[in-house]
Amino acid sequence: MRAFKPLAIGIGVTLVGTVLALGGCQESVEPAGEASGKTSAAPDAKSGLSLSEARLTLPAVGGRPGAVYFTLRNTGAVSVKAVAVHIEGATRAEMHETSGRTMKPLATLVVPPGATIAFAPGGRHVMVFGIAPSLVAGTSTEMTMSFANGETLAAPVAVRAPGDGDAHAMKMDMR
Repeated sequence: MRAFKPLAIGIGVTLVGTVLALGGCQESVEPAGEASGKTSAAPDAKSGLSLSEARLTLPAVGGRPGAVYFTLRNTGAVSVKAVAVHIEGATRAEMHETSGRTMKPLATLVVPPGATIAFAPGGRHVMVFGIAPSLVAGTSTEMTMSFANGETLAAPVAVRAPGDGDAHAMKMDMR
């Protein structure tokens, strides 16, 4: 029997983990139009909101949804409610939350004053459907988050390859 090298197993485990994590939100959609080349930093919104470290992890299997992760901060004095998100170069984007082994859409997200909310693997994230072929690793696009008070907040989003730093680290004892 042939032995596998640890690197090959690690890559396989990372890709399988990414596919399984994103597989809960399956949908078939058509690709969208061209992505933006915008790379400017996101300014704070009037209410004290800021969005940083946004990145889109592409799906390991073409035609499947990708996921956007980022940090959302509210340095303002009042709570705000996120109600929608748009990713340039995608047909649809939805806020989701993973809890245990289930993933469900988030219709809204309240961001209290002084809060920092992480959209990260295994928790809150944005599912991205119908990703344009022009969105490839190493490029960027733009995300716009809309709030119940009518404000929007736009930020650049780095596009990453599947498993590029966002998959959950899995360790295996290979003895």
